[in-house]
Amino acid sequence: MKKLTRVALIAVIAFVLTLAVSVAGILYAMFTTRGDAERTEALFGAVFFETHSTATGIEATMGVASITAVLGIYLACLIFCFIVGFFIKRLSNYRSTLLQEPSRHTHSEG
Repeated sequence: MKKLTRVALIAVIAFVLTLAVSVAGILYAMFTTRGDAERTEALFGAVFFETHSTATGIEATMGVASITAVLGIYLACLIFCFIVGFFIKRLSNYRSTLLQEPSRHTHSEG
């Protein structure tokens, strides 16, 4: 049960990272769009920001351009989170073994 909770937590963290990266990509596309009728894509075509001229002004739209690119970003975040989680678990186990064994560095005088 503990492993299942850990895997679910890692999946949620990877999802939140994917959302943050996607929002950052949309913001990047938003600030790099220069013209009235221009479409800017970011993150390998995963997200876009597009502007159109209308009779009353300028209309802007943004969104997901390629779900496969977003899934690729999620997969990369998931792998990264699993690697970080693995190292955290290993270091935690190593720390607990160091705390359990008697100290080898104490010197007895006598």
